[in-house]
Order: sequence, then structure tokens, then C-alpha cells
Amino acid sequence: MDSCGSAAHTHISIHSSTPPSPSISSPNLTSLEASFLAGLLAHLPSLTILTLPLSASYKRMVDGAWSGGTYVCWGTDNREAPIRLCNATSPASRNFEVKCVDGTSNPYLAFAGLIAAGVEDGVKINRALEMRDCSAHGELGKTAAEMGEEERARYGITERLPLNWEEAWEAFRSDAVLGEAFGEAFVTGYLSVNKILGEYGN
Repeated sequence: MDSCGSAAHTHISIHSSTPPSPSISSPNLTSLEASFLAGLLAHLPSLTILTLPLSASYKRMVDGAWSGGTYVCWGTDNREAPIRLCNATSPASRNFEVKCVDGTSNPYLAFAGLIAAGVEDGVKINRALEMRDCSAHGELGKTAAEMGEEERARYGITERLPLNWEEAWEAFRSDAVLGEAFGEAFVTGYLSVNKILGEYGN
């Protein structure tokens, strides 16, 4: 239980067909990347029912084991953040590693959810990235779990990921953006099956 175990971390690159403008909030991101990331962060708790669908999935999502931690945040080269910015200074190869994904997830549904959150409630509305970079090489040199409450607030880290499938189930059920993206029939059906699997797993 003190090891990060195995998973199915997902890497996403965001590029534009037109010359991108730099992000005001982060020097290593374009405005397009920043908006996508902001949308992704806003819905990350709801997405976990797709990326971590079983009760067993949450046993590896702990702080201090390089599995992404339990706080909604992002960070350059930070393996204790659920969204890690990789190759930050290289526009051609820069990408977001979403660490809160495991091998029990359906990759098509996981990707659909991640893209829907980033595009529909990020890029399309030009959402501002208000959360600061929790970089592994930052001024504090701490993970979100190691920070105090005031330090986390200074970085805009105010929310934890669901710590079990029940919390994730409820977060997805009440997420209007993802509900519209997937449709009512899918949400109802998926949650019904997931509930059976979750209860069986317990």
C-alpha cells in the first residue's frame, strides 16, 4: 500500500492550426493549452468515475507514492500532481500527463471525458487558468499534500479528488457539462452498471 503500483497514465498534447498566443498565467503554456488545462481541472473530480471506475482503483491513489496524489492540481514535472506538465519548455513535445487513470478504465470513455472537459468547458469558453503551477522545482518545493492549507489556497488548490468510487459516482452524476457531452442515456446506464461493480467490489 506504500507503492504507486501500475496504472494507465494518459498523455495529451494540445496544438493549434494557427500560431498560438502565450498564456498570461503560465510562461510555459500557450493560451490554448492553459484554457484546456483549466477545463480539465474544473471537472477532474467528476472524471474519476471514468478514469478510476472500480473501488480498488482508489487504493493506489494516495499521497506520497508518485501516483498523482489526492489534490486537484497541476505541476511541471510533479509526479505528485494528478496532471503533470511534461517537457514544459518544448512546444513540439509538451504534454499533459493525466495520472489518475488506471487499467480498469475504458480508454475510449476516459479520453472522451478528458477531451470534453478540456474543450467544452475550457477552450470553447476561453476559461482562465487560475491555479498556479505546483512545480516540482517551485518556490516551496512541496507537494500539495505537504503544503499547509494557506499555502494550498495561495496556489488555488482548494479541492481534493474523490477518495472512493461513491464520491466519484456522485460527482459525475451532478456534472452538467459532462452530462450534456455524454447524454442522459449514457450517464444513467453507465452509473447503474458502475454502481453494481462498485458494490460488488466492496
